[in-house]
Amino acid sequence: SHAYGDSLTLQFELYGWNSIGEREVYSTSTRRVVYRPWMSEALAPLTVAMPNERSVAVLAVRLEDDAGEVLQRNFTTFVVNAAEPAIVKLADGRSARLVSVGATAYVNSHWSQKTWNVLDSLKADGAGSGFFEYRIPWPKDVKPSDVTEAEFIVEASSKQLFGKDRDSTVRDNGDYMRGGGLQDPSRNRNAYPMTDEKLFPSAITVRVNGEVAGRYDLTDDPADHRGILSWYSQKRDKFLREAGSYGQLLRVAIPASAVARAERSGEIVIRLEVGDAMPGGLAVYGAHFGRYPVDPSVLLVFRGAGH
Repeated sequence: SHAYGDSLTLQFELYGWNSIGEREVYSTSTRRVVYRPWMSEALAPLTVAMPNERSVAVLAVRLEDDAGEVLQRNFTTFVVNAAEPAIVKLADGRSARLVSVGATAYVNSHWSQKTWNVLDSLKADGAGSGFFEYRIPWPKDVKPSDVTEAEFIVEASSKQLFGKDRDSTVRDNGDYMRGGGLQDPSRNRNAYPMTDEKLFPSAITVRVNGEVAGRYDLTDDPADHRGILSWYSQKRDKFLREAGSYGQLLRVAIPASAVARAERSGEIVIRLEVGDAMPGGLAVYGAHFGRYPVDPSVLLVFRGAGH
């Protein structure tokens, strides 16, 4: 006799992002559940198969009535740690060779304000203007004639120099978390101001073997529940290190001439530059930090389906 009848529908969706940042839906299912007003009881367990690949997965649950109106939503997250595949299947069916480098494995860098790494090797931070330069060896078993196109993939954000990151010896007076002292809540060593309406933008130029491959606006230096890996990788020692921070996924087409030069020289040199015009810094996220399980990577896409 009540509005929702005597049963409701639970909709489950397991989706996530793989090692090249492509979003995939891994499984969906539905279940009818008994409904009585004011009912509060445990439901039968749900068994979910995780993807057989490196992934950050979200299990999203919706409770719906018979008209399809959503009455409640919830989600939980999973991190699937698998070895990075050498060969990946793209969404369009083609295959590609994946060659990666760690976020902090840059061979050269210079930043006007400061450079530092998070949790030793999970994220590289550069504040102000400057650059990170990575060198990725060309895989010996790949002939350039087999490669139809190449792409550089990286998760990146701007990087604000917070109070806790400054090398300062300024004396505080009072508890700054309560409004005393230097009026900078980001001086707390656990602080990473969460995403809000005040943006901190930057802009990067990507050069591959000396050629400009693209210019990108980095809209902000965000941190919130989307930075799943940045929460997951924290040490269990009551301190936070850039928890929840994440970037946007950049897919940079590498010019054919840069690919040819890389094969001749035996390496792909990638330089991420932030100029003086908008010195908003740069953070580069590795596969265990940020939002996507992606290291700075070059994708060499093969011709045809022969591989």
